[in-house]
Amino acid sequence: MNILVCFYPFPFYRTHGQALRVYNVFKNIAKNHNVFLLGISENALNKLEYNSLLFDAKDIFLKVFRLNIRRKRLLEILSLITTKYVNLEFPLLKIKLYKIVWQIIIKYKIDIIYVNGFPFIDLLLSDFTRIPKVLDLCDSRCLIFKRALENSSYTLDKIIFFLNYFRTKNTEKYLIKKYDATIFISHIDASFSANLAKGLFKIIPNGIDIEYFKPNISIKEEFPSIIFFGTMSFKPNIDAVLYFYKEIFPKIRKEFPNIRFYVVGTSPIKEILRLKEDRNVIVTGRVDDIRPFVLKTNVVVIPMRMGSGMKNKILEGMALQKPVVCTSLAMEALETKCKDVVFVANTPNEFAEKTVMLLKNEKKRKEIGLKARKVVKEFYSWEKSAEKYCKLFEMLLLKK
Repeated sequence: MNILVCFYPFPFYRTHGQALRVYNVFKNIAKNHNVFLLGISENALNKLEYNSLLFDAKDIFLKVFRLNIRRKRLLEILSLITTKYVNLEFPLLKIKLYKIVWQIIIKYKIDIIYVNGFPFIDLLLSDFTRIPKVLDLCDSRCLIFKRALENSSYTLDKIIFFLNYFRTKNTEKYLIKKYDATIFISHIDASFSANLAKGLFKIIPNGIDIEYFKPNISIKEEFPSIIFFGTMSFKPNIDAVLYFYKEIFPKIRKEFPNIRFYVVGTSPIKEILRLKEDRNVIVTGRVDDIRPFVLKTNVVVIPMRMGSGMKNKILEGMALQKPVVCTSLAMEALETKCKDVVFVANTPNEFAEKTVMLLKNEKKRKEIGLKARKVVKEFYSWEKSAEKYCKLFEMLLLKK
């Protein structure tokens, strides 16, 4: 097959979940098929390009096409009121994009288009009908904002979340109808979106690079220590860290007064940075490699109360042989086998108790860590995910 991947935002950052998924899936698909990339970049993002955080797209794509744009804040705000806002924001870009896509299709005999980039490039290409096209939503943004709305206690936040919920609900409904198939990471998100519109849904979970995320005995653990990691400008991650610090961390500190809480991830907001005033909390900001920080801590904590889909941080912690304590929301997309080696806690007391139990029991931590890595290795490989993509593509081509 000849496949055109249309992705936004480009380039591929290792810290972005969607980029991680697209890069690893198509790295495997490219072993047997011809894959081309059309990436849309915002000029504002170029300033943030750190070489150490970038995947090299040229490694897997036969040809890379790049379209640079500049978004205007006012029109982004207006986007809250209309589903087809890209026509308002970029009246000429859609025409230009269609022309580029059609030229690529003709020149390289493209069989199918894969689109990942909500809510932007997927809307721009929604009316393109010349060959089959597949939309990878990954998560239901509508569900994310619904949960955020339900968990918010501030009026302004509620208004913002409601507007985003309303927009993403209409957008997802519109897109599902326009694409030949829609892919989700978990059945939870797929089931939620299936209530919005009829369409062909496919559930394809994320994988993990088991060789990249592996234990390193040269890195010694720092006891007692716990870690949360992720993009720290992402609202569900912000909420998780602040909730943990205010409601759970004090209970753990009663048992371990000298415990260190690592908050690792790019773009921490001021409220997260202020946690550094507590000498027991280390906020790192952007790091080139997350693995040494996870490996030197004793327990991974993921107290998510918002969001949807699969949490890559759970798989990464498990692959690095670390025990994970998380909420049921954080692990709802995981296989049943994973639930046997992850500790679930939904109240501050329960979360603190399970974290303290693991900190007090080194043997238990090692035992669970070994089992966790074995489960991840068995169920979550990018190769298996890539096979599911190919089967979907082939099915759509047979229906053409």
